[in-house]
Amino acid sequence: MADIKSITYNDVAGRQKGEELTNYTANYNSVGQVTSTAVYFYASGSDIVRAVSAGAEALNVQVNTYRNNYIGATAATLANIKSITYNDITNRQKGEELTNYTANYNSLGQVTTTAVYFYGSDRAASAAAEALNTQVNTYRLSSGTDSSVATLDNIKSITYNNTTGRQKGEELTDYTQNYNTNKEVTTTAVYFYGTNRASAAAAEALNTQINTYRLGAGTGAAVDTMAISRASPITTWPAARRARSSPTTPQTTTPWVRSPPPPSTSMPQART
Repeated sequence: MADIKSITYNDVAGRQKGEELTNYTANYNSVGQVTSTAVYFYASGSDIVRAVSAGAEALNVQVNTYRNNYIGATAATLANIKSITYNDITNRQKGEELTNYTANYNSLGQVTTTAVYFYGSDRAASAAAEALNTQVNTYRLSSGTDSSVATLDNIKSITYNNTTGRQKGEELTDYTQNYNTNKEVTTTAVYFYGTNRASAAAAEALNTQINTYRLGAGTGAAVDTMAISRASPITTWPAARRARSSPTTPQTTTPWVRSPPPPSTSMPQART
């Protein structure tokens, strides 16, 4: 098991060559331990079934990923659930399924985030079979399942993929912008492949580096970009305050002197 990353087990009972269906995939860490198990479910009429009960041309409608080596018996099994991915299969053929959204769970079985997939500006239901995934919007909790590409309510992050000149499955992450609860960008994570941005990287390029910049800076950064020019709040300070706040700035303004009080116009009272 040295260097194993994953093992996918297919259902072949009573099938012909080419009719195999993925049953589940066990994912391993670097010490050979199973960290998660992705179980595949298929549409069978109005039912959702495991591979062993699915027909040869059944479409993969759902993937449940469980913690460690747990395998859920049905699509509704939520014990040890880590995530559930829902695919769009309407009017599609086997192999044409598109990811609609993924619900991610914590160890208490609660949905923490929902990642919604876009193909151009379309949701999966409106996208062609070979459409490329251009953007993933991740929303807080279970919100966003009916969102459009521009929906920012409860947004947590948006990942932008490079798809130019690529085939389905060859998309590369370009950058991800993370948002606070006020819908403001707090950080921007830019992905590099060697020294290249995604637009210059090959389909099988490995992600070697991620530079995370403050706020919305860095979308045009190179691999060695350490500082991004942007307006600083200090430029809005009064000139006198700017001069006093920086010890390296020569003091060219007139020193501040307390003004004397105005002369009194009333007669002093006699001391008793």
